[in-house]
Amino acid sequence: MKILIDAVPMTGLLTGIARYLRNLYATMALMDSVELSYFDGKKVTHQMPPMADSAKWQKATNAIWNLPDPVVFSLRALHWLKYEN
Repeated sequence: MKILIDAVPMTGLLTGIARYLRNLYATMALMDSVELSYFDGKKVTHQMPPMADSAKWQKATNAIWNLPDPVVFSLRALHWLKYEN
């Protein structure tokens, strides 16, 4: 069985749904009858996407919290627009 996985939720920090999905798909990858492919928002690969660097993530998050609300909103909109194509 071939399965294409939306891996966008797995590209963030290892919490909640990302942890669950990583464990689920790692276990499924051990099955002989399953072939997994991951879509990270830009390309399809047979490798699970790397996790985010938590120190870098925390530094960026702290910087964003100090920005004015309209700027933060614009940055978030731009982040999600990259998946639009």
